[in-house]
Amino acid sequence: MPARPEKIYSQLVIILKDGREEKEKKAIPNIQSAKAENKSLDLSNIDNLAKISANNSVIKLYKNGLEKALLSLEKTQDQKAVALGKYENQDDNVVLVKKVVTTFSFCNPKLNTRQERTETFVLSKDGSKVLGVVS
Repeated sequence: MPARPEKIYSQLVIILKDGREEKEKKAIPNIQSAKAENKSLDLSNIDNLAKISANNSVIKLYKNGLEKALLSLEKTQDQKAVALGKYENQDDNVVLVKKVVTTFSFCNPKLNTRQERTETFVLSKDGSKVLGVVS
């Protein structure tokens, strides 16, 4: 039975939130340490002024990255209604795509050995077109 669109969306949001939280976990300590170092440096030394400038650049870089990640997450959440609208009032048993797991073997001419490979393909609902490969 195909996964419900709401379930797929909620899994996507969890992945995006995890990614956002991971970026925040990396960025916030760096921002805080740069700010702390700026406060502790003596402004009369030219080397310290260069460090302060570099720290300010790091702070700006991480803040911009966080803002972009948050905007991306908001855009994704805004698209929820549009994406799920296609599947509203649709029967749960309707086939949207087919997943096919195939195993095939081939002879590698460079190694002179037989190799085996398993791939998962996503096919159109009638099975006539390959829509993608799941890696």
